[in-house]
Amino acid sequence: MKFFLTILFFITSIFALELDFSVGENGKSLDDNNTVLIFGGIQGDEPGGFHAASLLLSDYNITKGKIIVAPNLAFDSIIKRSRGNNGDLNRKFASISPKDPDYKRVQRIKELILLPEVSMVINLHDGWGFYKPTYIDAMQNPKRWGNSSVIDTSEINASKYPDLENIATQTVNSVNSSLADPKHAYHLKNTKTQELGDTEMLKALTYFVISNHKAAFANEASKNLPVNLRAYYHLLAIENYLKTA
Repeated sequence: MKFFLTILFFITSIFALELDFSVGENGKSLDDNNTVLIFGGIQGDEPGGFHAASLLLSDYNITKGKIIVAPNLAFDSIIKRSRGNNGDLNRKFASISPKDPDYKRVQRIKELILLPEVSMVINLHDGWGFYKPTYIDAMQNPKRWGNSSVIDTSEINASKYPDLENIATQTVNSVNSSLADPKHAYHLKNTKTQELGDTEMLKALTYFVISNHKAAFANEASKNLPVNLRAYYHLLAIENYLKTA
């Protein structure tokens, strides 16, 4: 019986370790503190972001500079296709209790963001509907997130890439030049997080990034599209951000 319990404990421990998110690198650092950090899967029900991030490690060859990619931040939630097994992981970056099951995960994510070599962070999301600046219908309006390039503010105090709005606008234009369907058009979404006192966005990963004087962008692909198209739009956006970097 003791032997059985030992084996069971070992298997359980290994399984728990496997549920931690993975981190990979592609390319070679130019020692210029210009590495781009890319996250996918911060919410477990957004496979477009997870797959796009994974493809950056398996199918891309970065010939200049380096990217660091963590494609499956909420790995346990991804497996269960749940937004967040322990609550929304993307709402735990302002403060988190050491007793929270996600505490170590959040601390590890923050450590990646705060690496001196990282100057830009891209967070990949899938959201329902299509963001439009003006109301069209229930799935196309300012409250939707899908197919948008999201920033927390127009400009930040950073040594590299302070003009978030200009960079995101360039990305929107680049994506829109390669749409599979004109109905999938991207738009810039500025949440004006601090200006509007958005209590939810103030807790998010991208706001933590800009609070530490680094550029942050969230790319949203619509959940109304098949996963392959979501990944396609994520990759188009990432490619433009990398050209900027």
